[in-house]
Amino acid sequence: MLYAKFLFSAIVGAIIGYITNWLAIKMLFRPHTEKRIFGIKVPFTPGLIPKEQSRLAKSTGEAIGNHLLTQDTMFDALRNNGLDEKFKRWVEEKAIEIMNSNLTIMEQGIKILGTNFRKFKEYLKSKVTNLLLASIRRNKFKEAVEALILNEIKKELSKSPKVILESSYYKDLKNTLVDRAKDFKTSEEFKGNIEKLIKNKLSELEDMDKALNEVIPDGFIGTIKVYVYSKNHEIAMSIKSMLRDEKTQKKLKSALADLISNNVSSVIAMFLNPETIYSKVLPALEGYLDKEETQKEIALFINELIDKIMQNKLSDVLLSLSEETKNNNAKYLSDVISDRLITDKLIEDITAFLEGKFNQEETLEEVFKKANINLENIVVDYMGRKIDYMVNSKEIEEKIVEHTNNAIEKLFNLNISDLSRGKEEKISRISSNIAEDIFERFLNTRAKEFIGAFDISKIVEEKISSFEVSFAEKLILEISSRELNAITWLGALLGFIMGLGSSIIAAI
Repeated sequence: MLYAKFLFSAIVGAIIGYITNWLAIKMLFRPHTEKRIFGIKVPFTPGLIPKEQSRLAKSTGEAIGNHLLTQDTMFDALRNNGLDEKFKRWVEEKAIEIMNSNLTIMEQGIKILGTNFRKFKEYLKSKVTNLLLASIRRNKFKEAVEALILNEIKKELSKSPKVILESSYYKDLKNTLVDRAKDFKTSEEFKGNIEKLIKNKLSELEDMDKALNEVIPDGFIGTIKVYVYSKNHEIAMSIKSMLRDEKTQKKLKSALADLISNNVSSVIAMFLNPETIYSKVLPALEGYLDKEETQKEIALFINELIDKIMQNKLSDVLLSLSEETKNNNAKYLSDVISDRLITDKLIEDITAFLEGKFNQEETLEEVFKKANINLENIVVDYMGRKIDYMVNSKEIEEKIVEHTNNAIEKLFNLNISDLSRGKEEKISRISSNIAEDIFERFLNTRAKEFIGAFDISKIVEEKISSFEVSFAEKLILEISSRELNAITWLGALLGFIMGLGSSIIAAI
């Protein structure tokens, strides 16, 4: 009977221990919400975990973020878990897949980016165009172009003029220019320009308050005088020839008739016949003109006449001329210059003379130096202005936009398999190396920053806080059901022991 009492007390203690532990575990989660009776809160509601969910979530997040999934731990996992090899294999496989896809670059781009590929293409066109424009508009580009052109010109200038003059290109060019010069010098345009130049010069001379001898060089006047004196015989013979000219005789006889009628009485005039007088005077004049002294005196007289004419003011002489006379003279002079002075032979002689001068120099550069032409400055200045105009012009911008767009369109329409055919292994190897390099650079430069962007503590806290209490209960029970059952049965064991011990103590 005594033993039955001990056993009963132990069993009751075990039941109480089991129930209390089971109830304590249940009270961790239940009830899920606060309970009230007649408006009074029921103690221990809600359960411990629902009540302290926010605090537990924060503590768990901090524990995991600060002690488990730390930045260093995650970085070591990235570096030491073979992720680089996996990334390389993935890139290689993707490269092979793309090469075997038989798609164009555009189709593959659309497959990867979807509708955003169109935006990417437009962005690429704009970016490439802007980069090209920015590049050609930099001073460095302009200087490089100038240097390139100047270097090429210097190479040409280092050549002997003979090489240039003997080239077929130069000969064709020379023949063309000479032919055009010959045609142009007889053209109405050229004559018109010369005539206009003469008229402008005459207008300038009309405003000059100088005598003819101050404007016309002394050497020129002296040459004329010497020429007149040296031609004294020809001049005398010309006068002699004029006296025998029918028209001249007519005029002289008419002048004699007027002289007689105006200065002699009519009775005497009846005996003076102009025809008779002229026929008597002419042989005497011719004899006089045949004398050397007379011829020299005529030349001296003409030279004195030239001196008197040269003392007249140029403006007076020109103003005395009518506009028609000036125009006729200008036209006459332009015809003389174009038809008589500038002959085809003169053009050819000038060309030959210049060629001869060029051939005397060792290089073309020496030719320009002797002509005081700084070709380098001319080229740099000219090309600088031209390049500035070109690279900043709207036409160049439009052309670059057009060609860039066309080039990118053609590029995107190329078939990837055609581009990669026969180069698959090389492309795969390059892709692998690029992937390895990208991953390594990511680890060395951005990995810690990237990992640091993940606030593990906050993520865990927010995730736990978002759990439904029933889900959290189910999750914890699934993870630790065996342990919680063991605690429950441990309570029963402890209750059994305590019940047996208390009954034994009571019996004593």
